[in-house]
Amino acid sequence: MRSFRSIHNRLFLLLLVGMLALVLITTYLYYQRATEQIRTKVSDIAEKNMSQTAGLFDLLLKSYDSVTKSLNSNSELIRLLQDRGNKENPVIQVNNDQRITDTLGAIFYSRDDIVGIHIVTYSGRVYSYERSMGGMVREYAETAWFRILRQSSGEMKWLGVYPHSLMSGGFDKPVFAFGRQLFELSELKQIGIVLIETDASAIISALSNASLGEDSVVAIRDEHGMEIISTAEGERRRAFHRIGPLHLVSTV
Repeated sequence: MRSFRSIHNRLFLLLLVGMLALVLITTYLYYQRATEQIRTKVSDIAEKNMSQTAGLFDLLLKSYDSVTKSLNSNSELIRLLQDRGNKENPVIQVNNDQRITDTLGAIFYSRDDIVGIHIVTYSGRVYSYERSMGGMVREYAETAWFRILRQSSGEMKWLGVYPHSLMSGGFDKPVFAFGRQLFELSELKQIGIVLIETDASAIISALSNASLGEDSVVAIRDEHGMEIISTAEGERRRAFHRIGPLHLVSTV
C-alpha cells in the first residue's frame, strides 16, 4: 500500500494513463481522418462514375432522337404513308408498302440494339420491321403509350422499359420504348406515330454500373419527375445528373 502511494509509482501510473489516453486519442483521430478520406475518395469515384454514365446516356438518347428525326424528315417515306390513291390498284399499293418496309429495314439494320420499328398511321395502317417476324400485332388503340404519343406535339417521348414489345406479340423480352408523332412538314399535318423499341438489357446494365453501393437504386426520370427506367423501387437519398430533358438519379 505504501509502495502504491509512493511518488515514483504515482508518477508512473499517471504517465501510463497519459500515454494510453494519447494513444487512444491519436488512434481515434487517425481513424476519423482515414475514414473521411476513404469516404471522400469513394464519393469522388462514384460521382465520376455517375457523370460518365450520364454522358453515355446523353449520347445514346441523342442517337435515338436522331433515328426518329430521320424518319420524320424522309419526304419520300412521308409521301408513301399518305398515299391513298392506289387502293384500287393492289400491285402499286403492295409496291408502296414494300418501299416503306425497306426504309424501316435500312434503319433497323443500322443499329444492333433496335428490336423493332413500328409506324402507325391515323388512317389505320401499321408498318413494322422487327427482330421477331410473324407475331400478331398487339392491340394499341386504347393503350396509355399510344395516347401519350398521339397527344404529343412532335417532341420525343421516352416511354420507358416494358416486359415485352408494345406492338409485336412475337417478342416477349424487356424493351426500352420511345417515339414521336410523324408530320407532313410542309403543312404540319399529323399523319401517324413512330414507335421504336430497343433491347433493354444494355441500358439496364449501364444503369446498374452507375450504382453508388450495394443497396443503391439508379433511375432515369423525365423533366416532370416520372420514372422512365429504374434498377429497383424505393425512395432514398438521391444524386441527380441531368441528361438532356431527363435526369439520372441514384439513391442509397
